[in-house]
Amino acid sequence: MPDATTASHPLADAGRESRFLGLSRHPGTGHAKRPGEIWMVFHDDWTGIYRLDPRDRRTVFLERALNGDRRNEGIDWALETFAIDRVEERVRFAA
Repeated sequence: MPDATTASHPLADAGRESRFLGLSRHPGTGHAKRPGEIWMVFHDDWTGIYRLDPRDRRTVFLERALNGDRRNEGIDWALETFAIDRVEERVRFAA
């Protein structure tokens, strides 16, 4: 799993909380439709879903921005949109 605590990681200091959600996958083929690592970042007053470009991890795409604390909704959207293949148990946030 990627390490968001290292200074070289583009999302290391982003927002109040950042979580690696998984790698982008295409449900039919298993190949990435938009390749990269998918991250959720909570920024106090908004929630962002990001994708890191696998060719250059310094390139970060904001895939979706949600107003307020909508971490669970953001995770659900990312899991479906990117067909994320998660190995670990799905993390949920207390309401």
